[in-house]
Amino acid sequence: LDRDLRLARRLRVNITITGFKLPDGHDERQARYTEEALSGLREFDAVMIDRDHSVMFVWLFDANQERTPQIFDRLCDHVSDELADVFVNSKVGHAEFPVDGLTFDALLESVLTVPAGTELADQEEKERVEIYAAGDSPLLNDTAVRKY
Repeated sequence: LDRDLRLARRLRVNITITGFKLPDGHDERQARYTEEALSGLREFDAVMIDRDHSVMFVWLFDANQERTPQIFDRLCDHVSDELADVFVNSKVGHAEFPVDGLTFDALLESVLTVPAGTELADQEEKERVEIYAAGDSPLLNDTAVRKY
């Protein structure tokens, strides 16, 4: 993802990252969500799930705040009703490179900056996300996954 940020800086394009609160459930469901989300995304986009399996992050390369809702509308047409409901009703935050941050950590912190008193307002939340190369996890959790 750092490589994407360097490329975006060089090409002068935006990247957005949007977080969605996942329903409590089994790792298998969250792995299915990851696979479903990837099926409707471009090959240079990514999906990540935090270590606690509670938040899904969707990383969109060359997308800005105006285009992101259109991309998610199309994505909802390609995924199950259950996952579409997560995309529509469970957004926890949104950040855009370079407006909201220049590093992955800064963007993640911006996504997770939510009103006080909510479950995700904890500062430690940003430290719960672990990013690995695609394929490191058999269930795709804790993985930045792309279609290669």
